[in-house]
Amino acid sequence: MDEKTFKVGDKVTNEVSGPGEVVFGPFQGVAGAGMYLVKDEGSPVHWMLSARSIAPLPAFKVGDRVTAYGTPSVIVGGPYDEAGKRPVWVVRTEDGTLFFPNEQRVRPAPADEPALVPVGTRVRVDRARYAEASHGRTGVVTSNTETWEPYEGGPHPYEVDLDDGGTFYAAEVTPIDDKPAAGFEYNGVVYEYGALYQGRDGDLFRFRPEISDDGTGTPQGQLAYGTEDDGCPWHWSLAETVSGYGPLTKK
Repeated sequence: MDEKTFKVGDKVTNEVSGPGEVVFGPFQGVAGAGMYLVKDEGSPVHWMLSARSIAPLPAFKVGDRVTAYGTPSVIVGGPYDEAGKRPVWVVRTEDGTLFFPNEQRVRPAPADEPALVPVGTRVRVDRARYAEASHGRTGVVTSNTETWEPYEGGPHPYEVDLDDGGTFYAAEVTPIDDKPAAGFEYNGVVYEYGALYQGRDGDLFRFRPEISDDGTGTPQGQLAYGTEDDGCPWHWSLAETVSGYGPLTKK
């Protein structure tokens, strides 16, 4: 932006009125050309100001975390005019050193990257490109520094060993309790005893440790119309439920 030309919507500041926004201009006023109508920030007051009396509103304020000369810092003063040139800030680095950079040397601090899940953590797999069938399964992080990145899906820094066997790369995982919930593994999925599972038609089921007598070797289940002791029979087996009403989704 040219220092003497502004447009509607520009954030500006004036020594008397303080910060504001250009709402009209430039136009010819009694003081000559290059006049602007500026709305005061935080109030309905409008000021008619010349281009010579306003300046672009600085991008930073005291307290902002920034990078100055490539060093993480905090703005503690400014902006101050440097002989009519660019505004100068006072910034303090983490070790207490003070610098006086102009606006060209100050940049917003980069956003904090989320901490990686540590190696050895039990996790649930939330997103893994080309391994979508494993979403929701559990395992252990064996590496969090992998560099594999598929054509779509972003970086996959995690190598995960699944509880039911197999190792693959994952983009997103969520830590879970150190010990897996009590349940039964069937076709690579652990079904937690007592938890509610919804079938594809909306029916609810739950399962208990007792093995069904239908020869499948899987736990007994019941339609979950109420509490476990409401008299609903436990004649459904886990295998029968998955086959007839799956996939099952934990509620």
